[in-house]
Amino acid sequence: VLLSCWVPALGAAMCKGHREADSQAVRSCRTRIRPECPRNIDAGGHSPKSFLKTLAGIALPDDGGVSQLYYPASKDERMSIAQELVNAATMLLPAGVALTWLTDVSGAAPVAMAVLLHAPFSIIYHLSCVLDRVSEPVENNLFLKLDLAFIHIGSIVMSLGTSNDWRWFLLSAIFNSVCARRTLNWTFGRKERRACRVGAWLSYALPLLVVDHNIFFMIAFTFVLLALCFVFNRNLCGWGHATMHALLCPYAILLLEGASRVEAPYMARMMELFTAQISAPGVVL
Repeated sequence: VLLSCWVPALGAAMCKGHREADSQAVRSCRTRIRPECPRNIDAGGHSPKSFLKTLAGIALPDDGGVSQLYYPASKDERMSIAQELVNAATMLLPAGVALTWLTDVSGAAPVAMAVLLHAPFSIIYHLSCVLDRVSEPVENNLFLKLDLAFIHIGSIVMSLGTSNDWRWFLLSAIFNSVCARRTLNWTFGRKERRACRVGAWLSYALPLLVVDHNIFFMIAFTFVLLALCFVFNRNLCGWGHATMHALLCPYAILLLEGASRVEAPYMARMMELFTAQISAPGVVL
């Protein structure tokens, strides 16, 4: 409850200084709706200093030289170049955590594989937003569709690691496959896409409630935090997305720790076969 009140208030505070600026660059901030920050990024002129601040998402409004964070998006919710670069870089954090669990013989290995499966598509999407400043960054964007679809595909693999139950895995595969297909076809709206991602989370997180309820509730709490950062991205002037990616690091640690307590005989067998294969005569690594 505190977070749900604090995040919009922070966004409103960021935009407060722009209320009486140029009317063409600033829209009034309201406390009961999402505040909008100015889109005039040329207020500081074309000096190198102004260019660097514009790149970083910092405007220099004509308000006495006080620089403030701004959300550079119009209705298409486009973020600044620096924000997209940070968005891409922060996805390396959970990927780095996952790499250390790949050789584990418990349920953590499929979870690590799923994290590494999704990360490249997220990075590619954010880099595409850096290179292409013209195309629509959200609606029917091919790279975004792949990013979101592989969240569902990764959730299928995670559900096997966290449950070690083929029946649960099959149910997860059916649900997430339908969601991934609808995402790729872009046949539903934002609310349904977000609801599907919550369903994807439940498909791999719920089994951990039986394994260790303490870890499950810590995972759920972290999930709520990163979801709030995502939802209130505009209130945080575009930096909520990168914050969400950064929170994926402790989230991945908790998830991998919980999955490591799940027995996975198939992973032990796969490791045995892999070890036997690389140790066979004539194999050079």
